[in-house]
Amino acid sequence: MAHAVSSLKELAGDSEVKDALPWPSSFDAAGQKAVYVIKGKIHLLDLASASFTRVSNGDVEDKNPAFSPDGRSLAFVRSNDIYVYDIASRQEKRLTTDGSATTLNGTLSWVYWEEIMGRRDIAYWWSPDSQAIAYLQTDESKVPVSTFVDFSPVDQRIIHQAYPKAGEHNPDVRVGVVELSTGVTRWVNLSDKPYEWLIRVKWLPDSRNVAVETLNRPQTELRLYFADRASGATKPILTETDPGWVNVTDDLQFMHDGQHFLWTSERTGYMHLYRYRMDGALENQVTKGDWALASSGGLPFWVRQTVVGVDEKNDWIYFTSLKESSVERHLYRIKSDGTQMTRIDEGAGTHGISMAPNAQYYFDTYSTTHSLPTLQLHNADGKLQATLAEPRTGQLAQFDLQYPELFTVPAADGFPMPGADSETEGLRSFAQISCNYVRVWRPIRADGQECLESADAVQQYPAAERVSLLWRG
Repeated sequence: MAHAVSSLKELAGDSEVKDALPWPSSFDAAGQKAVYVIKGKIHLLDLASASFTRVSNGDVEDKNPAFSPDGRSLAFVRSNDIYVYDIASRQEKRLTTDGSATTLNGTLSWVYWEEIMGRRDIAYWWSPDSQAIAYLQTDESKVPVSTFVDFSPVDQRIIHQAYPKAGEHNPDVRVGVVELSTGVTRWVNLSDKPYEWLIRVKWLPDSRNVAVETLNRPQTELRLYFADRASGATKPILTETDPGWVNVTDDLQFMHDGQHFLWTSERTGYMHLYRYRMDGALENQVTKGDWALASSGGLPFWVRQTVVGVDEKNDWIYFTSLKESSVERHLYRIKSDGTQMTRIDEGAGTHGISMAPNAQYYFDTYSTTHSLPTLQLHNADGKLQATLAEPRTGQLAQFDLQYPELFTVPAADGFPMPGADSETEGLRSFAQISCNYVRVWRPIRADGQECLESADAVQQYPAAERVSLLWRG
């Protein structure tokens, strides 16, 4: 560690480099290199030698670095254009040339960053063969600009930002595929039906096709296309509709048999998993019941990713859901034909799952309203391999904490809405109700007697429950 820190300080200076390295932006697939962005400059760490190489040149800020799948190249964005850096030769190549203040290549406008990609600047994707990059090009020239005051610094600053308000023009976004060998971009043709949002892009395993998802402005129709890398021609695969809105998910999973893909849908009223053939024909519904798949944490609530791993060799699909309770998250596995569904984890509460790419091991961050998080490593069938971080209960011993108790409130249709009631002596207690989020305040006088209650409503979002069997300290 000391050698790596010293190497980085020589290249980046001392102002942001301390005595230990932060977690990197990413690792290469082989686990041999890591990439850091320090003060707008990209630095490459060779893990074996603990030495850094500076990738960035000049004084312009670079961002969004990503390794190619073969680990030989590093892509990044500079001045709204995409560049690629050859690690062996230490040479960079500019792949797009029309980036400007209103034309963004490989980086997102504010509204896409906030509302579509879950506050992640994800706007380009390496092909599996490492020879091409699919990317979003955004035209913000028609988006109204708003002015904001950033009052957090000592000296306030003015921010001018393309910010579409309700009813105004959103950014125009299209998908291109640029070949590393030629630098030529082929644009994906999505002219068959108008769309407002271009919400997801993902390569198929064969590197010959790219999956593209679009959404109309009312968010009631989501369409999936497969686009040909060489020509840009698209083929409609399936359409999801809902009279209210269609939720966006990150659960599109392509099977390596080249014949199937997994897809999630709320068409039955519950989020469930489906298996499709590559032509868009439904093979079978994988999960069923009056319960829903749900993300287990780690991303904003509006980014839904419930499939955590796929083991094709043994035909297991691993996912998290609300099957036990709407206030819990648990890990399950199931065969692709919908049989042999089994719960993997143990203990009532919330299990945050991060699974290895080969689906042989997973990390479980587990907690409840009364117990602090613990981090454990398990193999795929749930057997504990190691406890990496115990809950630090001793740190709370000096405090007279009052833990929330969960309860339900019947809604007009009979649905038992979850709520949480917590009391902190000398302060207050309040109830949180998941759907129409209400806070009930019960101030406590110095003599221990309760005062009159008051209630206020808080902004809430669809499927954004606030009450769960989870440590929120």
